[in-house]
Amino acid sequence: MALKGKCFSSLIQMLGTRSAAERLAQLLLLMAEMGGQRIGDRIIINRTLTQDELARLVGATRQWISATLERFREKGLIEVAPDRIVILDEARLRCSR
Repeated sequence: MALKGKCFSSLIQMLGTRSAAERLAQLLLLMAEMGGQRIGDRIIINRTLTQDELARLVGATRQWISATLERFREKGLIEVAPDRIVILDEARLRCSR
C-alpha cells in the first residue's frame, strides 16, 4: 500500500510541474525503480502497460507516447520491445526533455 501511495504521489507531482516528455521519462524511471531488473548499466522493465495506459498516466496521447519513445530510442536512452522497455542510459533519461 505504501508503494502505491508513493507511485500516485509521484504521478500527481509530475502532472503539475513537468513537460510531457519529462513526465514520460520520470514514469519510466519510476517503473524501473519499482519493478525493474538491473543488469549492469541497463534496467529491464517488463512491460505491463500499453501505450494507451502510459498516455493516460502522463496526460498525453498514445501517438505522442509512441513518437516520444522513438525519440528516446534514437537518442540511445532506451530500447523498446513488445514485452519490455530497457533503460540504456539512466542518467541521461533523468535529464531528458
